[in-house]
Amino acid sequence: MYDASYTVRERNVLRGIVFSFLTFMVYSYYWVYQLQKDTNRLMGLRSEPSPAFVVVMSILTLGVYQVYWAYRQGVKFRTEAQARGSNEADDCPMLYLVLQLFNYLIGVTTIVNTALMQDRLNQLLRMRGQGRRAYDPDRFNHSPEGEITRRAKERAAAYEAEIANDQLLQDGITGKRSTHFLPEDTDET
Repeated sequence: MYDASYTVRERNVLRGIVFSFLTFMVYSYYWVYQLQKDTNRLMGLRSEPSPAFVVVMSILTLGVYQVYWAYRQGVKFRTEAQARGSNEADDCPMLYLVLQLFNYLIGVTTIVNTALMQDRLNQLLRMRGQGRRAYDPDRFNHSPEGEITRRAKERAAAYEAEIANDQLLQDGITGKRSTHFLPEDTDET
């Protein structure tokens, strides 16, 4: 379920790793759930896919779905980093894909992969004030009140621009002139 009041925050990667091992990997499913929820929220995706869907499909397909999901997370992170102005080469999609495939051989790389994804998400959170898609809390508010607020702000900005245009027109009709409109040389000979 989408919660409009939920805010994305950085999560401690080391704590996630320790809790996953202490709970015999049960916590890792909760971590994946939270990671997907935070990713959707940060990128303004309402449910692509939902966190519950990722966890259920990972369990039902015995981890096969996580291979696809890991690659898609990498693509999302790369796209978001580029949108925020990052110029660094980012091979996250392939790294996550290879680590997830090695999970079938080694068995622990899911935790490593999730930790790397969480670290990348934390980096994106730190970058949220930079680039073209600066962090804007109203951007993520999909509630009717948030939409009304956004529309009201847009209407107020349009109204202020209209008033400024009317004032410029009025100044032209009444003969008032700004000094920057006067010609340089006003000699009448």
